[in-house]
Amino acid sequence: MKVTIDRIEGDIAVLKTKDDAINIPKKYLPLECKENDVLNLIITNEKEESNNNKQEAKNILNEILDSNSM
Repeated sequence: MKVTIDRIEGDIAVLKTKDDAINIPKKYLPLECKENDVLNLIITNEKEESNNNKQEAKNILNEILDSNSM
């Protein structure tokens, strides 16, 4: 998705798409970016990490339930 850096307000960069604005921490921008630069924004789904997080949450919940039944 193409976005344009509309403005930088302190530590927040306001990125404009055709229809919306997205606020992100400035630290996630390439170092030499400035207002009016066009960026290619890529968002991906990290399924393996998501599944690991779900499994970890289940393990913690099971530990809590097991300790409460004693």
